[in-house]
Amino acid sequence: MIHKIIIFILLFLSGGAIIQIGIQDYFYVLFLALIVGCFLLSTKTIRISVPTIRNILLLFFLFLVLLLFRGESLVESATLDILLKFIILIIFSIYVSTFFPKSEDFFATMVATFEFIMKLSLFTFVCINIAPGLLVIVTKKAAITNDQYQTFFGLAFSTTNDVKKYHFVRNQSVFWEPGVFCVMINAVFMIKVLYLNQKEKLYWYWITILSSISMGGIIVFCLINVIRPMLSGSKENLRQKLPALALLIGIPLFVAVNFIYTYSSDMEVLLGALFHRDLSNDASVNTRYQDFYYGFLAAENQFWVGHGEDFTDYYKVTLQALNTSKAAYNGGLTNSIISLFYSYGIFFLLTYMILIFKSAVQLSLRYALIIFFAFTGMLMLEPLHFSLFMVFMFTFRVRKKKKQAQLGVVI
Repeated sequence: MIHKIIIFILLFLSGGAIIQIGIQDYFYVLFLALIVGCFLLSTKTIRISVPTIRNILLLFFLFLVLLLFRGESLVESATLDILLKFIILIIFSIYVSTFFPKSEDFFATMVATFEFIMKLSLFTFVCINIAPGLLVIVTKKAAITNDQYQTFFGLAFSTTNDVKKYHFVRNQSVFWEPGVFCVMINAVFMIKVLYLNQKEKLYWYWITILSSISMGGIIVFCLINVIRPMLSGSKENLRQKLPALALLIGIPLFVAVNFIYTYSSDMEVLLGALFHRDLSNDASVNTRYQDFYYGFLAAENQFWVGHGEDFTDYYKVTLQALNTSKAAYNGGLTNSIISLFYSYGIFFLLTYMILIFKSAVQLSLRYALIIFFAFTGMLMLEPLHFSLFMVFMFTFRVRKKKKQAQLGVVI
């Protein structure tokens, strides 16, 4: 049970509404206290996965080197928060190596924990839509838009503007928005199906992700489920299927692109009706597009080392274009890929992307490209590049059991 609580808090710290509300520091303390308690009360030999620690330290030291090149202070709040996350990840990776003999054990526990969160979210989703009066406002989200966070006894959250827009409460569980919840659903789904090869009770994932009404998250989830069966079977069967797969994917893709180009306005109406959005004027859609385009333009003058957490140049570029409200947006870029490029330069971004790809290969060689593009696509939807869960997923490596040192350090 204690391990499930620790994993739950990891997920909570990785994208929970507590981050937007501003009370995550208390959960950092609780998280570390529980891990330290496990070490103190256990007789297990402490084990270290050297490849995992190496990957975390690689990002950590690259982050510090770029910080020094830019001449920034180590005591800035945003910088300290990132440095703290790297330290927590090192401690957490040692915890995982020590208390879970096999990586499958850890990920199976993570899947079980997250499936409990999903089932709980469906219960709260029904409750707060039947009786929205049960939601209690806890804090402001953005003074400009007069948005406020609401909670259902801390078991679920929503925002007032989201309810006004959709006229019902979307399912976002304990996370700061439905899109973040969908990133977690997609990630855990891939772990369950592609890594652990568990195929039972997948309907919980379908029901939960559909209840979020998150366009990006649902599209990624559907693509995973459409492409996955095409790559199944033995290696010989897969090799024989490759020409047919190329045609099966290529021709519909060409037709789809041509159809969208020809009937883009009709598609916009259809998607807008499905997700209750005017895609031409939707702030969420426009923000993600602008974060990609203008973030890239703003990053050009600090191509190698990045701008750090200073978004002044980004705002200047944006203000010269259409999105004048961006000057008041102080949360950073929503597109994690461009945010890494803008803030930390091309070297950091490439290192990060290589780690994602290697993680995808480790999870499943057969489905590596699906996993890689799914993770990349989800990071372009949400600012989760330094989320504890995401960074751990990308830096974690399976221990090589053949080389085991006497002191319990696993190479």
